[in-house]
Amino acid sequence: MNKELAQYIVEMAQEAPKTVEVGGRTYLANRGGLKEIKDGRVSALRTNTIDSIVQYIKIPTGPAPEEWIVHVQSHNTVVLTTHPTGVDMERDVFMIAEANAPGFPTDKFLESETFMISAMARLYESAGKRLLLDFVGDIQDIEEQRVRDNGTGQTITAKSGIASVADKEVPNPVELAPFRTFCDVSQPISPFILRVRKGPEVGIFEADGGAWKTDAIRIIADHIRTALSDYTDRPVHIIA
Repeated sequence: MNKELAQYIVEMAQEAPKTVEVGGRTYLANRGGLKEIKDGRVSALRTNTIDSIVQYIKIPTGPAPEEWIVHVQSHNTVVLTTHPTGVDMERDVFMIAEANAPGFPTDKFLESETFMISAMARLYESAGKRLLLDFVGDIQDIEEQRVRDNGTGQTITAKSGIASVADKEVPNPVELAPFRTFCDVSQPISPFILRVRKGPEVGIFEADGGAWKTDAIRIIADHIRTALSDYTDRPVHIIA
């Protein structure tokens, strides 16, 4: 805005409140001051599921853009938005979904019973989960002492450590699917290293360098595409 135009607007504003259009923007001129009047923006709804975003898109009535954009930002955040509009090229954000997955205490050791409870409750059903539970359920902490007496002296041999009730090899790596993303989609499966130490204590350690997050994004996007396969009201662009 040049100096002359600004001065003109101020002079006009001193007469009576009025709106002024300048460079595609609308201002309220009142008592020598200017205040930009901006279009109202929608207030984003917040949710914890992917299916709620699908349900929102399918609402037959109410204000909606010409095209939807579903942005899968990460394994735990999905945003329903639009193309940029207005002078400021801003996007309306209609919904934000954030995963509320229970997760699993990886990369740390847990007492075997606590580990078993967490594994049963927080691991998605898979062959790896069954193998893991079968193995952990059979381990025990042993304390063994053997005494040899020849009548003139004694020899004591002590043994301490972890053993399995049955002879089983530690399953490494083991393919598991902890609840790490939205609970209404399939959980990504990834390899873990299983370790056991005295206690007995058990721990599983991630062995894929975080690649499961990329798999989760793909799973979420595929789930949305399938759920909207019969939707034709307006275009939906999925960015993942």
